[in-house]
Amino acid sequence: MATYLQPANKVLGLLPVVLILHQPICTTIMPTTWTITGLCPSTSDKVIVTNNTPSTANANAGGIPIIVCTDDVALSASQPVGIETGAWSLVSGLGTFDNVNLYNTTIRGLKDGANVLRWTISKGSCPPSTSDLTLTNNTVSANAGADFNVCAPTANLSGTPDPLLVGMSSLWTVESGGATIASPSNDPTVAAASLVQGANTFKWRVWNASCSDEDFIKVTYARVLVDHGTDPVSICSSTYTMNATLQPGETGTWNKISGTATLGTINDPLMVLTGVQGYVRIRWTVTNGICSANNIVDLTNNSPVTANAGSDQEVCATTATLAAGNATGTWTTPTVTGATITTPASPTSGITGLVAGANGFTWTTPNAAALCPDSQDDVVITNNTVVANQGTAVVAICSSTYTMNATLEAGTTGVWSLASGSATLGNVNDPAMVVTNIVGTVVLNWKVQKGACSDTKTVTITNNSAAVANAGVDQEVCTTTATLSAGNPTGAWTTASGATVTTPANPVSGVTALVSGANVFTWTVTGGGSCPNSTDNVTIVNNRIAAVNAGADQLTNCGATATLAGVSQVGTTGLWTAQSGTASFTSANSANSGVTGLGLGNNTLRWTLTKGICSNFDDVVVANNTQAVNAGSDNSVCTTTTSLTGSAIPATGTGLWSVQGGGSAITAPANVPTVAITGLSIGANTFRWTITYNTCTYYDEVVVNRTSVVADPGTTPVTICASTYTMNANLEVGTTGTWSIATGSATLGNVNDPAMILTNIVGTVTLNWTVLKGTCTDTKPVTINNNSALVILRELGLLQVVLLLQLLLVPLQVLLL
Repeated sequence: MATYLQPANKVLGLLPVVLILHQPICTTIMPTTWTITGLCPSTSDKVIVTNNTPSTANANAGGIPIIVCTDDVALSASQPVGIETGAWSLVSGLGTFDNVNLYNTTIRGLKDGANVLRWTISKGSCPPSTSDLTLTNNTVSANAGADFNVCAPTANLSGTPDPLLVGMSSLWTVESGGATIASPSNDPTVAAASLVQGANTFKWRVWNASCSDEDFIKVTYARVLVDHGTDPVSICSSTYTMNATLQPGETGTWNKISGTATLGTINDPLMVLTGVQGYVRIRWTVTNGICSANNIVDLTNNSPVTANAGSDQEVCATTATLAAGNATGTWTTPTVTGATITTPASPTSGITGLVAGANGFTWTTPNAAALCPDSQDDVVITNNTVVANQGTAVVAICSSTYTMNATLEAGTTGVWSLASGSATLGNVNDPAMVVTNIVGTVVLNWKVQKGACSDTKTVTITNNSAAVANAGVDQEVCTTTATLSAGNPTGAWTTASGATVTTPANPVSGVTALVSGANVFTWTVTGGGSCPNSTDNVTIVNNRIAAVNAGADQLTNCGATATLAGVSQVGTTGLWTAQSGTASFTSANSANSGVTGLGLGNNTLRWTLTKGICSNFDDVVVANNTQAVNAGSDNSVCTTTTSLTGSAIPATGTGLWSVQGGGSAITAPANVPTVAITGLSIGANTFRWTITYNTCTYYDEVVVNRTSVVADPGTTPVTICASTYTMNANLEVGTTGTWSIATGSATLGNVNDPAMILTNIVGTVTLNWTVLKGTCTDTKPVTINNNSALVILRELGLLQVVLLLQLLLVPLQVLLL
């Protein structure tokens, strides 16, 4: 038992102690009690210190071999006990642990020769226990090389490693096939002979004093014999089927060396060759593995060049020119047609005397050898010459409609088209087509077609009737003048309305002196020859409106309503609209309509009279002198003073603040929007802001609520002999409070409880008690002194354990602060 007595002059709190340490302790001692006494009742606690000396490490507890023939070894060290931990490490050599902390982990990638491993067991802060294990890796790895193919019965083998360089033994042997190995058979690089057709397998074995390995290699001997079929070949066709053969395991490919021909499936021994022309040379290549051989096939097509008499022709005359596609040949006619071939041996001979319709000709090309027949091709030349008959060529009429009278021969077609002038065509393929809307002189084309041949004739038609008079569209105007607009270039204007036509022969003449209402004008177009005249009328309506009266301006209204005083006119309709400001009309079409919803200030209203498309208007100004007064938003303050801000005063108006409730006063001047307020009483204080404008008065009121609050934290200061204390603050009705730590260390309970329980008080602690009422607050402090002894906790950390052992087992140095 050790006892620490606090000096009499250190009574205001717990005393910090500094202990000077010596060395760690790795043995077990009995429980020890530590007691502290002071001004308040004494306190004590016990602590137990445990020995952390680790168990003895053994890197080869499982007895694994120390000489191995592999790069990966499963280890077996002694297991850690209890809270002990283990760790593998590499002292020398190479290798990677699957899990360095696992006693039976696997190490991988050991280097050849000696590798030293270390197993370490640790416990707490005491020195660890270690054990080393040496593993000697004598691994050998034989490599006979990659399999390969040869095209001859000999091969060169090459194995690794070279036993002559590393002191090992080796040997080549034949595993399958009939090959022989040259001497010496223990040489890594050796020749093999007498390989059999197909696979030959060899084994390469390498060993040392404790380890061995072997590897196999397959050498395939592939011999190729080529059978390319018939050679040479003579044919009378552009198509031929090849007849090569293949042995099992072989592949073949055809390719063209020279000549003109098209190859089919090039890997097919029976490939079909097309488009053969003259002499062609083809190669057949056979492959077996890496080995290949080839042979040539010579092929000759002795058939004549295919005759090409050219394309059939259509002409529009009794002559033509032939166009054969071969340089050599002879032209003949298969039947007697009457046509004459100018030069029969020329591929481009001329032809004369073609009859109407089809004329046939034959082009013959000779063969190149007696065994192949000649080649022939036919061509047809069609003579489609045609003559058009349009009927009557020149026509004079007094109508806008005419029926054509053309004719058509059998086997021909015809079509009408408009060459010049203005008309509407009917069925353009009908020889008796009806033409309508003929204006003046019109020229039509009649085109007759037979195959690619055609002939065209013209018909001229003159319509001497007067053009249909078009006086234009009726008009509505708002003045005594207007402009006429006839749809014909020539004619004359007349009228019986009393108005004056400025230029009667002008289709766009002006008119003056229009009477109110309808004015009728006639436009006359004169016909040619014996054809009659044509007339059309147009009406111009004058809907001019006299001056409009909206009534006198109204500038002294104190509200948003008024009655209007416009003037109506007979035959017109009226409409009130707002041009500026806002307004709602009781009867917008009445000259004396009521108006509501007038906007603040002047509102411009328009009275518009309408007759047809014509209108006229007059404006009247109606004022709304209502003022939107705003004394500001109600608010709360925590002092006896504040300020008020009302809405702005109009340029020609006045304003005034006044007290309506409460005991406050307004600081002069009171006739400006923003003023200072003093002497606010507790509770509500009411103020009015009044604006007068154009004899109209309006006001708004604002309420300022004054709130007062004082914090009562309870007893202070407080001196206790415990780490817990119950606060004793007070709260008024309608207020809330909050505790907070200003200085010192303690744990707060319910911070909004006036009787909050404070725990874990250390030394001197200062708390603040803050009371809130609305937006107003007040704060007062409370000081608490805990003079109880320091309590040493049972669950000490490593540092405290060592400090306690120093007090009990070694000389103690104590510094009181």
